Amino acid sequence: MPHQTTSGGGADVRHCVGDRAHLNSAHVNLDTHIDDVLAVLATEEVGEAVLVGHSYGGMVITGAADRAPSGVVRRLVYCDAYVPEDGQSCWDLTSDAYRSLFLDGAAANGYAVQPPSGSDSARERTSTGLFPAADPAGRGRPA
Repeated sequence: MPHQTTSGGGADVRHCVGDRAHLNSAHVNLDTHIDDVLAVLATEEVGEAVLVGHSYGGMVITGAADRAPSGVVRRLVYCDAYVPEDGQSCWDLTSDAYRSLFLDGAAANGYAVQPPSGSDSARERTSTGLFPAADPAGRGRPA
């Protein structure tokens, strides 16, 4: 998604990794995505940010908020996303069906997982070709 700013609302929407699809490789991981968010926050000198994550993006915003300096992140918004507790991974939070999907999908090139046919994510897939898994019934959420 290109950089978008709403008039007067102060909203700045970015899709960090999708804008850099040319960097898509097996070396890109959760730490890369967290670092991307932190770099935007630092470069733009953002304070009291509201980070929004969908699906796997919940992992990213949680990590970014954890690593950001005090006062940089004000709130996290999870939209049908993984909501990890300290030490939990996406693998921990997803269902057996999605674990199988990840393993089968990654077999093609070792790292990228395509969305299942007919899913909303298949229609809205990012330019990276990566599938941020979503399975609301199969993942844990903190109370």
